[in-house]
Amino acid sequence: MKRLSAIAAGAVILSLIYLQAQTRMAFPIVAQDGGHVALGLALRKLTVSGTFMQAPAHPDDETNAMLAYFGYGMGLRSIDLQNNRGDGGQNEIGPELFGDMGVLRTSELLSAHRLDGAEQYFTRAIDYGYSFDPQEVITKWGRKDIVGDYVRLIRTLRPDVIVTMNIQGRGGDRAHEATTVLVREGFRAAGDPAMYPEQLQEGLRPWQPKKLYFSGGFGGGPGGPGAPAGGCGGRGGRGTTAGQTTPPPAPPPPAQPAAPPAKVTPVNTASYDPLLGRTYSEIGSDARSYHKCLAPLAGGAGGRGGRGGGGYQLMESSIAGQVGKDETSLFDGIDTSLTAVAQYAGPNPPQALVAGLAAVMAEGRKAQSAFAAGNDAGTAPPVEAGLTAIRALRAQLPSLGLSDSARYEIDFRLNLKERDYQDAVLAAHGLSFDAVADDGLVIAGQPIRVSLVAINRSASDVPVTGVTVAGFDSPAACKPDVAKKDVAYTCAVEAHVPKDAKVTTPYFHDNYWKHPENQAINIFDPGVPFGVPFAPTPFRATFHVKAGTVDVTRELPVQFRYVKDVYAGDKRMELNVVPAFSVRVTPPLAVIPSAAAAKPAEREIQSFHRRPRPSRPNARSMSR
Repeated sequence: MKRLSAIAAGAVILSLIYLQAQTRMAFPIVAQDGGHVALGLALRKLTVSGTFMQAPAHPDDETNAMLAYFGYGMGLRSIDLQNNRGDGGQNEIGPELFGDMGVLRTSELLSAHRLDGAEQYFTRAIDYGYSFDPQEVITKWGRKDIVGDYVRLIRTLRPDVIVTMNIQGRGGDRAHEATTVLVREGFRAAGDPAMYPEQLQEGLRPWQPKKLYFSGGFGGGPGGPGAPAGGCGGRGGRGTTAGQTTPPPAPPPPAQPAAPPAKVTPVNTASYDPLLGRTYSEIGSDARSYHKCLAPLAGGAGGRGGRGGGGYQLMESSIAGQVGKDETSLFDGIDTSLTAVAQYAGPNPPQALVAGLAAVMAEGRKAQSAFAAGNDAGTAPPVEAGLTAIRALRAQLPSLGLSDSARYEIDFRLNLKERDYQDAVLAAHGLSFDAVADDGLVIAGQPIRVSLVAINRSASDVPVTGVTVAGFDSPAACKPDVAKKDVAYTCAVEAHVPKDAKVTTPYFHDNYWKHPENQAINIFDPGVPFGVPFAPTPFRATFHVKAGTVDVTRELPVQFRYVKDVYAGDKRMELNVVPAFSVRVTPPLAVIPSAAAAKPAEREIQSFHRRPRPSRPNARSMSR
């Protein structure tokens, strides 16, 4: 029997799950992405320097409330470094399993971080299934490889404080404990130049984080005593059984003298942020709600206000005498002021460096004071002055007589701070930017139109000195112009997707799921920043503007508004390059008993063809 039916253009796929992940249902977050609130959050970053990293095992093990607390509340860089992508977890919203499941859960993490503000990275480990033996997990991942991944990412991102999970004792998925062991080994090795020297040959430099914490102390595990709000309640029985072992018998342990209570450092995520109008627990709870495939197990803290945070045990520190102290903050003993960057020059830093940092910090404080007084427009002059000062200080570093190591550490942090000041300048001038294409599923060689917009909400005109578009062949040029108050600067660029454009796929692959006897580790494509969620899109737009007295740039990915429905809101996706012709079989998976007699089976085969034109491709199903 034959059946013909029209198939929507959006059904043209290489991999349904990957395209679903790329779209990410990206709703704008009004409270944090623009206006007064965005300006306030940007200003909090100007006078501080420091990085917080959480290193959990699986997606949903992160503490979203704590990531928001350090990122939004303290203005620090906030990073979620996941051991794996949750490939072996359960899925209550769709058919995806294994590698496809990892793509789905990566996408859910990115959606959660749009609320908690954290950056996302991964090691190459694969969540191959439930295990009762942490050593089995470590062996299956490859100890040297995954410790090396932690070392690489620590050396790249240079965190000051790392929080990981804990040693759970009996019960629970022991991948949590394996992760804790490997993070601790990575913490110790990252600062040793003798460890993983090949990374140093690639240009990385040793880095010793200042503190390593375990969550909740010993014995509780995630969700146990002292566990943080919004933390995972343990993996329970969810997930696949690939690699599962039989739990060893658990005889009653012999009586032991009671150990003295561990010192636990609290993090109060129930504190209210008047700028955001919420507690960090509330933000974390909403962020956790994006872990949809795990259904109720991923739910955040219940009730208005959420829970009040948790406690963390300091296990190791490069700060002499810090372990064992009573602490009130995970950053006790660490100076996070911008002026403290001078410490990397040694006990007697050059006076020009000290004065330069003080000048930058003074401008940041002026901007914060203007904002606190309700004068948003008054923040622009000091943030412009601060950006000018930080650029001048970076240019001066080669002449200050610093060692190569000191110069690297200082410029690494000043580079991050320059980006923060650029963000603050754009927020102070009420500038926003957009780059939208007229198609989101594109094929090599097709023409495309990109609409570029810059909007100025400040009281004065802002010159747009240039706009460039990358990733396309022969893009037309945009003319410089002025973005007047409340009037959009617009430019439409006609271009072509390159004829040799590669089909969009995940940059991580594996030889495990079809061959479970192999090592459970992903293979990363070369040329992609190590450990990022997905490869950065090549289709990008860069705006150059003169905001007050300073030149500032803003780069952003070209997107497609893939649902134009007044009831569904503005949802977007980055551009995906798909094949001109593809085939899908339904159902994609069938289980056939080996002893079953042969009999006819019905399958539907759909073929999809995209013509090389900017939108509305033809797609038809074929016979089954």
